[in-house]
Amino acid sequence: MQDVIKADKGKLSEWEQEVVESLKKQELLSENINDEHDKSLTLGERVADKLAGFGGSRRFIGMLFLWMIINSIFL
Repeated sequence: MQDVIKADKGKLSEWEQEVVESLKKQELLSENINDEHDKSLTLGERVADKLAGFGGSRRFIGMLFLWMIINSIFL
């Protein structure tokens, strides 16, 4: 990889050298920024996310249809 970049550009920048080194060590250069964001959420925001995840699920929609069918039969 290093030879390809050198052939293309002539010299490696500091960033390109860091990428080459991380490839050699098989390390990741990026971080998961979602972890930091999730830590900053308030209790209300976490509850809202859980409810939105359930409210849009197929399981919830199936429960709504079942509830409508049962109400239609008995009413």
